[in-house]
Amino acid sequence: KLLAFRLKNYSSAIEDIEDEDMQLGPIEPRLRQTGTPLAIALKNNPEALAKFKNWLRARNYELIAERSESPDGRIVLAILRAAQALGRDYVTSDIIQKIAAEDLKLELSVQKIGHRLRTLKLQRKQTRVGGVKGRYIVWDNRLMHTLAKRYCPDINEYADLFLPEKGN
Repeated sequence: KLLAFRLKNYSSAIEDIEDEDMQLGPIEPRLRQTGTPLAIALKNNPEALAKFKNWLRARNYELIAERSESPDGRIVLAILRAAQALGRDYVTSDIIQKIAAEDLKLELSVQKIGHRLRTLKLQRKQTRVGGVKGRYIVWDNRLMHTLAKRYCPDINEYADLFLPEKGN
């Protein structure tokens, strides 16, 4: 009977979720998964719903800030800082190591950084750019934007890195 009830009433629940007032904004998928049923329960109380949405946004920011302090988060921040300072095509593991050590207080060898880059699904390519030979990160806009959303509390600081290149 419960299954039949869910099937009959599923469309009304979907309409509630798609309602503009019920949108929770850009938050982590797990928070959205747990927050949506609670938001539906609060839909008739706009004040409580607004407080709940604010709490969800604050919790989302806390999660991302906490994640940015991890070694992977610091490496992603180092990549974004290097790309912002030097350009997307000039980021090497050596530069990431220097920025991570100086600015982000992360002491890892180039080899360990390379391992972390592989776990983040970032590719590197041995090439010569501007007369300097090194392992340069292959910039994948979609992947880097995903990593920035996951590890950067303030993604707007790096928004210019994700604009399409001119001529493409």
